[in-house]
Amino acid sequence: RIDKEHVSNNNDLFVYDGIGALDNLRITYKPSWPIDLIIDRDSIQVYNEIMCVLLQVKRVKYNLDNLHQTIRNEILIIERKLFRHNVRHTESGVLNYEQDTVYTPRDAQYKYHAHKYMLFIDELIHFTNNLHNYLIETCVYGTNTCSWDAVKEEIRHATSVDDIRLIHTKYLQTLKRHCLLDSRTKVISRQIRKILNVALQCIGSIRRWHYLGCQDVEWEGDQVRYSQHV
Repeated sequence: RIDKEHVSNNNDLFVYDGIGALDNLRITYKPSWPIDLIIDRDSIQVYNEIMCVLLQVKRVKYNLDNLHQTIRNEILIIERKLFRHNVRHTESGVLNYEQDTVYTPRDAQYKYHAHKYMLFIDELIHFTNNLHNYLIETCVYGTNTCSWDAVKEEIRHATSVDDIRLIHTKYLQTLKRHCLLDSRTKVISRQIRKILNVALQCIGSIRRWHYLGCQDVEWEGDQVRYSQHV
């Protein structure tokens, strides 16, 4: 749900912040006594911050992977169509791919630009995958010194509720630091957010180019009409 107290007060309409679409997503949980002595309001807030970061990275990762596969499939369709056409028009019935393949100007232009875009998408995928793997290994599975199994082991040896509360708080603060959410790593997290925003902007632009580039085109005088409007 969206809680009004978490709505951003940023009024700068000229700064693109598409990744911030998930900033207001919150999970609320009201534990019963005595669990509420350990998992309090501040703990829920930290869990929400970590969840938001994971969802933001997964959102960019999904869209990059989906766009890359979509363009790749379109290139394969063009190549299959060209192969069938050239085989039918080859006298010997055997296609020499390097000598006999001739793309239409439209397909050649699409493939040329698609190759450049896919190289750029690959760079963004490389960054996003590394970031995603780091967060998953750190937050979900945990390291040797910061894993949920280690926390459970410490809780077993706790002698009071205050000890359990301290162990849980320490665990959350460690996760928060590893996810670059504390004050010491704020500079890094801001730069990562900028890169994710750039990725979303590029995804939107390249996806629009792809939809227009693979559509059938009809000319009406000097105007172009696409089969679909994007």
